[in-house]
Amino acid sequence: MKAIKIYKNKIEYTDIHEPKVDEKFNVLVRVMSVGLCGSDVQRIDFINSNNQEINHPVLGHEISGIIEEIKGEQATFKVGDRVAIEPIIYCNSCKYCTEGNFQFCENIIALGKTINGGFAQKVVVPIENIHKLQDDIDFDTGTLLDLCSVCVHIHNLAGDFSGKNIAIIGDGAVGLMTATFVEIYGGKAIIIGKRKNGGYNFVNFEDVRKLKEIESTFDIVIETVGRKNLTSLNQAISLSKIKGKIVVAGVFAPEFMLPITARTLFYKEITLVGANSYSYDHNKSRSETLYAIEILNKHYKKLSNLITHKYPLQKFEDGLNAFRNKDTSHAIKIVFNPS
Repeated sequence: MKAIKIYKNKIEYTDIHEPKVDEKFNVLVRVMSVGLCGSDVQRIDFINSNNQEINHPVLGHEISGIIEEIKGEQATFKVGDRVAIEPIIYCNSCKYCTEGNFQFCENIIALGKTINGGFAQKVVVPIENIHKLQDDIDFDTGTLLDLCSVCVHIHNLAGDFSGKNIAIIGDGAVGLMTATFVEIYGGKAIIIGKRKNGGYNFVNFEDVRKLKEIESTFDIVIETVGRKNLTSLNQAISLSKIKGKIVVAGVFAPEFMLPITARTLFYKEITLVGANSYSYDHNKSRSETLYAIEILNKHYKKLSNLITHKYPLQKFEDGLNAFRNKDTSHAIKIVFNPS
């Protein structure tokens, strides 16, 4: 089968062995769509900068497709079902899993990170990691399940959005989907970023006068930029009300250090919390992904507007370039179609 391999400063569209089902990875899915995540791009840059050869050179974790094979008896799913894939595979027995925090699983497996992922024509997964898509949801939109789950986690960490004044720093896919979640849950969102997208309230991150006007006015501030950004977290501290909450959802670079306005953080008694992936709800009763698939099935028309660019898998580098050059491409969410 065809796949994109990333290794030693190379990106190749090439043949690899087709994966086989076994007792654990008992579902074979033909990948119809796979999204490009910012973490994929960070990982590509890390592999290239270190000239690495890795054991799992096929990235991609935002996957939807069609079940082609199931090993063993199964009543819930059947061959031909249209599904989205939850990419985190956890042991369900370690300390963190039993606490409901499976993103910290001591034996974690992750598609596109610790094993080959979805930048390929087929992938195998445990049956627990697939979720049915409604018939009227296209496969491209189905790739948003992972991103939806992230936003459910952000919402749960932030507290109820209803009636809250919320600033979102960053106008990428996470920021814009979070703004949609704020709307769904009855809050009021404003996006701080570079480019105005859609009908969201927007302030340019360089508009010093406007930012000064809205300083200390937000109940919740959500940082979605990460990387090696020196200003976004301090901007969040500035925007937060006294007794406000900041949720850091942006993926900062490993070992990255930045100075923060610690006195303001202290003075306002701001709660500062990181948001890593997703897990169970706070009652440890239900996976946040189950909430996410319900939201995706209900609000898919609104959420599908985030998808701006589509490419066949063999045009992977074109999609990567569009991601790297958002100022000219105006890309939000990029998807590839392998099959």
